[in-house]
Parts: sequence; structure tokens; C-alpha cells
Amino acid sequence: MKQRDEDHVRRPRFAALARSFAGLVLCAPWAHAQRPSEEAVVETTAFSIPETLLVRAVFERAVGHVEARRFREAIADFQTILEKHVGELLPGERPKSKAGRASDGLVHAGASTRARAALLMLPNDAKTLYRARYEVEARTALGVALAAHDAEALVEVGRRWPLTDSAIAAFLALGDLEFERGSEREASYAWARAAMIALADPDLATNDALEWKALAQRIAARTEDPFRPALHSRIALVEAKSAARRTLERSQDMERSLRLPNSDTTPGPLPSERADAWAEPYVMPPHPYRDVAREARDALFAVRLGERLFVSNSLRLVCLHAYTGEVLWDSNEPRGWSELTRAERNELAKGVDRDAGIVAPAVSESVVVSALQLPFSLARSDMYGNITIMTPIPERRLFAFDTVTGRKLWDHTPPLPWDGESGSFAQRTSAAAPPVIAGSRVLVPCVRMQGRINYNVGCFDLFTGRLLWSR
Repeated sequence: MKQRDEDHVRRPRFAALARSFAGLVLCAPWAHAQRPSEEAVVETTAFSIPETLLVRAVFERAVGHVEARRFREAIADFQTILEKHVGELLPGERPKSKAGRASDGLVHAGASTRARAALLMLPNDAKTLYRARYEVEARTALGVALAAHDAEALVEVGRRWPLTDSAIAAFLALGDLEFERGSEREASYAWARAAMIALADPDLATNDALEWKALAQRIAARTEDPFRPALHSRIALVEAKSAARRTLERSQDMERSLRLPNSDTTPGPLPSERADAWAEPYVMPPHPYRDVAREARDALFAVRLGERLFVSNSLRLVCLHAYTGEVLWDSNEPRGWSELTRAERNELAKGVDRDAGIVAPAVSESVVVSALQLPFSLARSDMYGNITIMTPIPERRLFAFDTVTGRKLWDHTPPLPWDGESGSFAQRTSAAAPPVIAGSRVLVPCVRMQGRINYNVGCFDLFTGRLLWSR
């Protein structure tokens, strides 16, 4: 089951890029030690798995308490993991698939994830002890989160006190909040999390319409559960939407098959000479990745959401009608580009990687995010004879827009004039690759040149652009 707290954030698919920068980052302390007077201390981040001996010892001690039925002590240890060891991992394991095949590599489970699963599996008398100890504190935090309509605070209530009624109420409210925002997928994650707690089933699966239907039946059978009406109405809603989505997917599969569909099996027009292509091609405005000499190499990747097609050329984001090619909206270039001469624009394009660069937006139901290049660079081209000493690397920042109207929701552009040093993490670092959306989070690799390359992965709130964490 997909979940929304920090233990379940999907890792971005930038492993190769991370390895390429890791050597530069790891050697930074050595270089600093060799030239202590030449440069100021720069805080860098090494890549490592946050596994500690302490959290392992606490978890194993808690498991021992459970086996000896010392539930008060076990509850205290598991709660310590939830509150003081957030984001830490347990030793690597090689779990087996349903087919019985062991994992080729080590899999490090989140300590908090395992602690919550262990709490859910405690006997009823132990769960009663837990609620007696933490329900009042959880209820107080829930009231504050509800009053502020704070999604992160609701997640924290469910994450921190997983056996309380307040945790179920928090995930129900979180799902409602996401549903009101138009984020149906995120809403279903939250409601499924509430069901997982109510059913005490840490392995609950909700990957398709059949599993949602089975979950609805399990909830309906819990006639004594006070949360049954609230859970059942929401799960039934997700089940109906999942079934409708599956029907649509089957129709789309048929459209792509060799058998021609009829009017009863496809919602769109039948294939024809006029329907299988746009009447006129859409030509992107001039951009750094356009290379007439290598037209076969295309760095621009479009993303479709329903009838809307989103494509970025690294300077602007355009929304097209997927079936007609009509321009629905255009973000235009970030402020400042129109004031540059052609020579100045060409100078800022010298560092663009036309051989391996990838430009692609990331889209959710209501928000589309793209990394756009800004009209400045922290360095200029430097040549020694015919030898290139320095080429300016493009400065890119994240921009978010409403998928329907194109209204800008937020961006990470530093304030003007900018000294190159001040501002937040998001304003000081450059987006190094296309962003990825996971639930209500946006993940992107970020770089900053300071005599060396400082490489991080940043995680931001999808709806506000606020930094949640960086590693």
C-alpha cells in the first residue's frame, strides 16, 4: 500500500547521477584540509544509509519485551522509535517475493515502519494500554491540526500515535482534505491508511479495483466499529472510481489493439484519416536544446494528463490539447529573459547538455511542475587559447502551475537583485534533472557550485513549494 509519511517517500530515480557526484562530495573534506586558508568551510552531504546501532538495539529489545509479554516496556520502546528515530533504517534483509524468490540485494526496512507494524499486531489488551497512555495527547494534536487544516500535522498524528482512534480520524480528515483539493489518488492513500489501522493489517494491499472491493467488504462486516460508516463510505467511493478507471483502461487498451472498437467500447471517435494526427504540428519557440544539426536527438519529453499534453523546452511550459494540438496555455519565459540580447541568451545556453539532457515536467491531477532555466549564471565562460576553462552551468528552479488554468502556484526564483549566496535552500540550489511527483511531494536532485559540486535531493510540498527535507 502506498503511504504518505517520511518512511514511505519514494526515492527518486537518479542513482546514476548520485554516483557521479558522490566522489566529488566525499572528497570535499580532504580538499578542504589541504587548503584551509583558501576557502571557507562548505557544508556538504555524504551519501549513506541512515542505519544506527542504537535503533537496532531498541527495536530488538522491544521485540524481546513482546515475546515475554512485557507490553508496557515494548510499547515504550516502539514509541521511542516513532518519536526519536524518524527516517532511520534497520539492518538489511533479503525478503522473498510471493513466488518465493529472495531479493538480489539487501533491503533496509524503515525502523518506524516496522515499529508501527509491530504495534498493530499487539494483542487487544496491549492496545488498550497504548490508547490509555497516548490517546489524550493524540486527540489534542488532532484538534490543532483540524483547526488549521494542516495536512502535514494530520500525517504526524497518524504517524506518531498509530494505535489511537485519533490516528484513524487524522487519516480520514487528511483524505477528505486531499479529495477537496482534487487529489483523488492521495485521498485514497490516506483513507487506506485509516483502514489499515482500523483492521490492524500492516500488509493491507489496495493496488487495484478488486483489492478495493475486498477492503470495502471487510469494512462492511465490522458492524461494531464506530469508524465503520465513515470508512465504508470513503472506501466504497474509491472502489467505484477504481472500477470506472479500469473500464476506461480496458477501452484504451482496445483502441491500441489490432481489433477495431465499436461505438459501445470506446468514448472517442473511431480511427480515421483526420483523427489520427493533428491538423497542424505545434512548433516549440526557440530554446537551448534545439540543434538543427542533430534533429534526431530530442531532449523534450511530453507528459499527458487526460486531454492535456504538457511539454517544456526548459524556458517555458506549454499545455496543449492532446487530440487537436491547440495551445491551452503557455507559462511564458521566467522574468528577465526578454531583457537579454541574442548574444547574452546564447552565452547562457553554452552549458546545456544537448547529448544527454532530459527536459520533462511532472504532473499530478491538479498541479504540474517543471524546472525552468533562469536568465543568469553564477559563472561566465572562460577560455585559455582554444582550451575551455569554464562554461556556465544553467541555473534552473522549480515552477508549479495549475494544470487547467496555467496559473502559477509557486516558484523557487531567488529575489532580484540576488547576490548568489542568500535565500533559502530552494532559491540557492539549481534543479539538476526533471522533478518527480510522489503523492503530495515533489522530489528533485539539486546542485550548487562552490568550488566543488554540492549535490542534494530536495523534497518539497506539491501545493506550496515549501522544503520538507533535503539529503
